[in-house]
Amino acid sequence: MDLHTLLSFLLLLLSNRGLTASTLKVYTADIIAHQPTHSEAASLFQHPTVKQFLKGLKNLCPTQNCPVPQWSLTIILNRLTRFPFEPMGSISVHMLSLKIAFLLAITSAHRSSELTALHVDPPFLQFHPNKITVYPDISFLPKVVSDFHLTQLLVLPTFFPSLFSNLERTLHTLDVRRTLLFYTSRTVAFRKSQRLFVCTSESSIGSPVTSQTISSWITEVIRLSYDLAAVPLPEGPLDSSLTWHSKRRWREGRYVTIRALVSSSKHSDLDRSPHNVK
Repeated sequence: MDLHTLLSFLLLLLSNRGLTASTLKVYTADIIAHQPTHSEAASLFQHPTVKQFLKGLKNLCPTQNCPVPQWSLTIILNRLTRFPFEPMGSISVHMLSLKIAFLLAITSAHRSSELTALHVDPPFLQFHPNKITVYPDISFLPKVVSDFHLTQLLVLPTFFPSLFSNLERTLHTLDVRRTLLFYTSRTVAFRKSQRLFVCTSESSIGSPVTSQTISSWITEVIRLSYDLAAVPLPEGPLDSSLTWHSKRRWREGRYVTIRALVSSSKHSDLDRSPHNVK
């Protein structure tokens, strides 16, 4: 592989897929790592033009983090302890799905895609007297692929198991173990998949849900909790900010050229030279 081929390929990834500078840098390192050891292509990562290309890309298409609305966890947890999320033996399965999805998300810090990879059958999900243990699907590849992430065991202890007061009884309604027991029991009759989360709508009832569905469930919990509490939602999108950001970044990087990237890198160096510091 020569210099022109490498830069053309990276530019194609930028234009068609809107990849970030850090991602393209990983692509570059991986491509060069697979070149013959003593070939000229093996040293392309240190080539001045490649360095300027990646640097210019970072300058022209910087990563921009959209502000995320600051919703109150207290408001949501308060609503999860009462109707329409309780009592779990009689509420709709859809509301029960919303509750367990939200509780698992905040207690495990898992992404939606990781939640969809959870299984309902042992040994992936096991109930113990004082905790639950959860393993991901062995075929699932997380965002960070490593032995640690592939075999990561999730352990969630029981929340307020001793019901000595009204407050403890209320807090126990937020127990993930208890909620999961209700969820698995009430979905067993129509379940068509061993994935933990399944659809409750008539058209696809019992089928495994997508990560987009999990995200929409979590968003629905937030919106519904604020509505029931008669508290206005924080301004800003709750569910589309990252999608919007990705689309914007793709549009901004679509028509960038190699010449512009290299030029941006040179101008950046010039702007930071001692002669230009005021």
